[in-house]
Amino acid sequence: MNGSQITIATTVIANTLACGLSDDELTLIAAIFTQLGDTLATISAVRTICNNRSESDKTSQDNSYYESNNNDTSNQDTSTNENSNKK
Repeated sequence: MNGSQITIATTVIANTLACGLSDDELTLIAAIFTQLGDTLATISAVRTICNNRSESDKTSQDNSYYESNNNDTSNQDTSTNENSNKK
């Protein structure tokens, strides 16, 4: 479904529900669906933020691992060069 089809379907559903509900029932179901939508938006935002943080943390950990291994290698190269100069 594209955006227009979703909008049309939502409008049809809302009008169909409204026809069979009293004003009080309509007010209540509107509040329930509003809360449902807000809660789903909150869950989506939390997931997005947590995924971004975990990806960022993973990247930081990967960079730290690379830097520490790279430093170890450069230290080994220096000591190897020093040992060969002593011979």
